[in-house]
Amino acid sequence: RSFMKCASAGLTGTALGALGAAPACFAVAGKDAMLKKLTEIEPPEKDPGDYDLLVIGTPVWAGTMAPAIRTWLTQVQDRLPDVAFFLTTGGTGVENTFREMTDMCRREPRGTLGLKAKQVKKDEHRDAVASFVREVILPQEPG
Repeated sequence: RSFMKCASAGLTGTALGALGAAPACFAVAGKDAMLKKLTEIEPPEKDPGDYDLLVIGTPVWAGTMAPAIRTWLTQVQDRLPDVAFFLTTGGTGVENTFREMTDMCRREPRGTLGLKAKQVKKDEHRDAVASFVREVILPQEPG
């Protein structure tokens, strides 16, 4: 059960490994993601409709979004404002994950950012993040 708490927090596979998650947890998580299963998460504390923009992120598991993110999007998809997406991946699943997120949100994102785990580990992601912020957030600010 501790693994499910980790998954609900949106931790990446690397973080799960650092927490001592057993290899079986990775297999279950990947299978659940691949099968597009929903999972149990806490009810949303905030109404997404109260915001102008939501930036939604997920690790890529088995070529798609994590079950916790899929569950949350299912719960709030009728109340979403503008959206932007980011993800982390070991290498594949970027286009598929963004397409599925777009379909679930029923709208095109303002922008997307896909980061490979090795970019983040080598601290080579800062320029991409800064560009994403400029593209997604700054043009919308007044003044």
